[in-house]
Amino acid sequence: MAQTLFDKYGGVPVVTRIVRDFYKRVMRRPNLRRYFELVPLERLIHHQIRFVSMAMGKPPLNYSDAGLHAAHAARGITDASFELMIALFTDALHAEEIEPDDIAQIVAVLRARKPVVVSR
Repeated sequence: MAQTLFDKYGGVPVVTRIVRDFYKRVMRRPNLRRYFELVPLERLIHHQIRFVSMAMGKPPLNYSDAGLHAAHAARGITDASFELMIALFTDALHAEEIEPDDIAQIVAVLRARKPVVVSR
């Protein structure tokens, strides 16, 4: 059985650090912070830990495009905001010393969801 990126980098503790670092970066940006008004941040962080774990190969891979679209449609996420969030997430991965090829693989999973997340 091949080792997943989730296992390679230490599982939930590492993913948790990445996600928390990412949201610290996001919340420092007013143009991104606006998407999270009235959203319980801790709940969102726990949800994102599960999503990033999936993106790093941890089963189950049960995030449907329909579910992701429903969760993001009303937010009016722009292409520019999506790209900035990808850049900030990439920075958080670098800060955790994830290898460049592995970053590319993780980001590819996230980018594949762009059509269902971006609505304007």
